[in-house]
This record gives sequence, structure tokens and C-alpha cells, in this order.
Amino acid sequence: MRYWKLVLALVLALALQQTALAQVKAGTAGAQFLKLSTSARGLSMADALLPLADDVSALYYNPGGLVQLSEGWHYSATHYALPVDVSQNWIGGAYSSPETGTAFGVALTWLRSGMMDVNTPELPNGTGQQFDWQDLALGASYAKRLTNKFSVGVTGKFVRESTYEYSANGWAADLGTYYDTGWRSMKMAMSITNFGPDMTFIDKAYPLPIMFKFGVSMDLLGKKDAEHFMHAAFEFGHPSDNVEQIDVGLEYTFKNQFLLRLGKKMNGVKETEWEDYDPEVGYEYPLLSTDGLSLGAGFKWQKENWGNWTLDYAFAPSRYLETRNMITLSWTR
Repeated sequence: MRYWKLVLALVLALALQQTALAQVKAGTAGAQFLKLSTSARGLSMADALLPLADDVSALYYNPGGLVQLSEGWHYSATHYALPVDVSQNWIGGAYSSPETGTAFGVALTWLRSGMMDVNTPELPNGTGQQFDWQDLALGASYAKRLTNKFSVGVTGKFVRESTYEYSANGWAADLGTYYDTGWRSMKMAMSITNFGPDMTFIDKAYPLPIMFKFGVSMDLLGKKDAEHFMHAAFEFGHPSDNVEQIDVGLEYTFKNQFLLRLGKKMNGVKETEWEDYDPEVGYEYPLLSTDGLSLGAGFKWQKENWGNWTLDYAFAPSRYLETRNMITLSWTR
């Protein structure tokens, strides 16, 4: 039985449901940290990692890609420095068994703001108390290779947002697919993420930032273990709380040890189509500006009896906010 056809139909049905209900509703979904990058490799390639997720970061980008991992345990940890003293940490571990065509893993995302003073109408200069904002997501993933070219994965996660004396708890699910077409190194992938019920903070309910993505990748230079190797990925994303977006990423590898990456986010949608159009804004991600641009590099090395290590760094400049920096350390036993 062609199980993969049923999976594809399910993903498309969920995506079409979101598309049919979609409008430009920026700022209407909560738990926005669920949309933040969790690996320096992903950030430096503008998050166009859906069809290329062949490492631990697949726990976030596409659980269906977990079966691409080599046999054994794989671990990764990321620190993400965001503007205004906000930081996010991510840690994940996954085990893959090519013999059985299965893989599983767990991941933890933790975002925290800097400390802020508590102000009240009676004490506008501060009460002497402080608080911060924290976001947390704990997920477990499972992937299965259904054919020699097609695999599917699912992630279930607990989501929590908290500050001072208040908090909101909820759950969400991700579904991802990976397909090796067998034609000229082309690979395709689809996913729908953060699918779950509304969360309630104090007495207000808000939806999660559901995202549908479709991605294609292809080798542009050499083969994976060649001295010079480069591949590219193109990804289309449809969020439930914003306009459609296109992500494009490049990754170049030299001697399977040194890596350079480049990425660009675009949407190409004129904001004149928005109800609250501001003529001074124009495009959200102008094609020729540095907005949405990201760069990065990586280095791989082996240490006897200690496995394989990878250190990745990424930064994304911005015209309006501080430059974002991310570092990821990965280890394969």
C-alpha cells in the first residue's frame, strides 16, 4: 500500500485548510518563539533547511528528515543572541537506525528576556521588584522510512509561556515529509508545524503560529564527499499570521571540513494589498536590501575516541534591529 500518498494527502489537506482561511493577520498569533531558528546552519541559510535537514536540527526543521542521520546518537546545542538582551538556547539529541529505517529524538527550546523592573501606576519608577519573560518548548520526534525514497516524521511538543505571576500552557504537533526524487539529486519536502489548540494567557485565548512549508533542494557542484561541494535549497512558506515567504539558501563545503553559507528571505508581496497600508513601508523584505540576508560558516573535525564535531556560526544583519548572532556545536558519537 502506498502509505506515503496518504501522508502527502494529509499534509496538503491541512495546508489548504490554512490557505483558505488565511489573511494578512500579523501579530494575531502567540508563541512567536516557535518560529525562531534553532541552528546556525539553518539561520545562515535563511531557514531554507526543510529538504536539507540531515542533522539533529531536523528535530525542528523537518522530523521527516531524521532518517537521513547516520547510525547512532547525534547531539546538538545552540545559543541564539537576539536584540534587547533576549536569548534563546536549544538542545537536541536523536538516534537513527538505518537498518530499521527509523529515528527518534527529543529537543528543548528555552527563550528568556533580560530582567525588567516592575512598575505600577502608584510607583511608576519601579517597586523594587523585577521580572522576565520565558518561553519553553519540549518536543519528542519519531520518523519512519516508508520506502527507500520517502520518509515521514512527527513531533509532539509541550509549549509554555510565562512571566511574573502568569503563565500559559499548551501543546502542538509538527508533521514533516522527505522525498528523494532520484532525478538529478533533487529532493523535496513538506511540513506543517505548530498545529494545535489555542493557548490562554490570563483570560485571553490566542492561536499558535501555524506554518506550512514546501521545499526543494539540488546539488549544484560536485558530490557530497567531493573536495568541492555545493547545494542549494528553495523554500516556500505560508504562515497563518503573515504573508507568504520565500527562503533561498546556499551551502558550500570544502574537503568535507570547511563550510560557507548564504541565505535570503523574501516575500515579494506589496503592502498596498494590506488593509492598513503604510506608503512609507513598501516591501517587508526588499529584494535588494540587507533585510532577510544571513551569512555563516562552519568547521568539522574528528577526534579519536570522541566522535565527529561540528562548530557553526551565523549572523543576520538588520536595518532596524541589532545584528542577530548564533552559534551551534554538534557531536556525533
